[in-house]
Amino acid sequence: MRMKIRKGDTVEVITGRLEDKGKRGEVITVMNTPARIVVQGVNIRTKHQRQMQTQAGRQIKPGRIQFEAPRGHLAR
Repeated sequence: MRMKIRKGDTVEVITGRLEDKGKRGEVITVMNTPARIVVQGVNIRTKHQRQMQTQAGRQIKPGRIQFEAPRGHLAR
């Protein structure tokens, strides 16, 4: 499906969670296959990260990481 929304566009959330409705933000990523987008500052999720050591010998610090998750399906 060809989408009219592109990276960098400003969009407004009209459906979804109550605290996200009405918010405006810039599109960070567009996923064509499932017709989803990632909007800056909307649909914030928290991931708990363990302390890890990479193969390069660096340490990844533990803690909670917040990131934007994809929004639900777009209207067609």
